[in-house]
Amino acid sequence: MHRQKQITTDIKTLTPSHWSAVKSILSKENFPPAINSFADTYADYLTGLIAIKVLAEGQPLRPDAFVVTHDAMTPEEKAVLERLRDQQILSLLKSVNSGRPDWGYALLVNMARFIAVDLSLQLGQWVFIDDFAMDSEWVSADQVAQYAEEMQVQIKDSLNNLIQTRKALLNPDGLTESNYSKLEMSANRYFELLKGRHHKSIRYIGENALPTKSINVPDWIVPELTQQQLKTALKELDNYENKFLQELAEHYRYDLITRNCVTELFRTIDQALLQQNKSGVDPSKHDELLMRESMKRLGGNISASYNFIPFVSFQSVQEHYKVTTSAVLSSYRGQQLEKLYARNNGLMVSLRESNTFTSTLYTYNPDDAFFVFFTDDNLVLRPIFGLFNTAAGIGQSIFGFLSWPFDYGKNLKSGATGVLMSLPELL
Repeated sequence: MHRQKQITTDIKTLTPSHWSAVKSILSKENFPPAINSFADTYADYLTGLIAIKVLAEGQPLRPDAFVVTHDAMTPEEKAVLERLRDQQILSLLKSVNSGRPDWGYALLVNMARFIAVDLSLQLGQWVFIDDFAMDSEWVSADQVAQYAEEMQVQIKDSLNNLIQTRKALLNPDGLTESNYSKLEMSANRYFELLKGRHHKSIRYIGENALPTKSINVPDWIVPELTQQQLKTALKELDNYENKFLQELAEHYRYDLITRNCVTELFRTIDQALLQQNKSGVDPSKHDELLMRESMKRLGGNISASYNFIPFVSFQSVQEHYKVTTSAVLSSYRGQQLEKLYARNNGLMVSLRESNTFTSTLYTYNPDDAFFVFFTDDNLVLRPIFGLFNTAAGIGQSIFGFLSWPFDYGKNLKSGATGVLMSLPELL
């Protein structure tokens, strides 16, 4: 009760963060320090109060908060879970008396897992907390049916992973919170995928190592702040946020030519080479040192500025670095094409899948630049296909110029991107 009263007092006297006093130290090498914001602190306090309330009242889990797998436990697994339950009791006591800001959240997770473990021992079957987030991404039943073969592979892989994690828990040093969390995630993934066999939608992305479920923010206790205090705090936060976004754009903006995924890979390599020798080095000699270290360790040096096109950079790596081996990882489209070629007439598949209009493997994405032909698997016709794609990009750019007032330049940008992406195909 003492801690409950203390938290209540802390909430009532809580004041907003002083954003105006925070100086941004953002640079290419550093992010600003993390700040426990007013909202975070308020949420931590409320979560603590709710955790104490749940613990005191012995509230049960919601029916949708756990998964009963109907998988029987072995005697060895029961013995492990009994020891784990004893450990969880100690963890609960530590959580209640913890000084960490998010102790309430930790207490709720520990209570939920304790209930799941206890229920598992009562039933003799594995029971796990549902670890999918509220905003998890779903795959519809129709999509599951469409990719039935791929789903079977996913189910098989997830089952193998579940079997291995169950075995790991039985190892002499396997009884850890980390291993139990892995088992929890493995089980959730496997049994979620199994729903697809019953023509149901499934959650595919959104698992959390620490289970999380949301509720509406209780309004029975709030900080005692005036409207003027809140307005001033919001204005300070807006100013800081605008400044921070501006600095982010200055330091980390994306540029198709000067700052893309390829150029940053080479710059990261350069930084790693310099990092090992930065002490006592004259800044004016960085380029010389970089060249020497790159030649010594990699066999050559590659300038990021002249290698911003992916396939050009690949050729440069092959020519200048000491490459021992290289592998080509097929894209999803490439993998599916191989399956189509194996089952159907190769010429018909090649003609049908060569363009976006008749392809059965391509689904239009609003973020895609408009193009006509796929060029990644056709070296002979690539220049001709690239010409059509360039023309398509120019056409979209012209249309985008006319539609600018209505789509805020989206088509113009997409068309220009398409032109830049297609020009290398002409070479």
